[in-house]
Amino acid sequence: MDDQATEYSLLADDRASLLRGIGLLSIGGVLMLLGGLVTGSVAVRVTRRWVDHLDEPPSVMARRTFGQARSAVSAGARGWQDSRGSNGS
Repeated sequence: MDDQATEYSLLADDRASLLRGIGLLSIGGVLMLLGGLVTGSVAVRVTRRWVDHLDEPPSVMARRTFGQARSAVSAGARGWQDSRGSNGS
């Protein structure tokens, strides 16, 4: 019977520590969530300001860059095919 009382008192001590740990983790989780929300909203606001100050919209830049890449790929492919044909292979 003595052993059971001792085990129960150890369990009670561990339970209090466990509850404190859970409480601290909960508070930390809420703080982390709030920090993520604040950081995300600031990042969105800064990105919008940056896009507003650009000379041309990002979609126009993307289309132009994609066109340049497509031209470079086709020129490279043409050059490769021409070089293979001139070698007699």
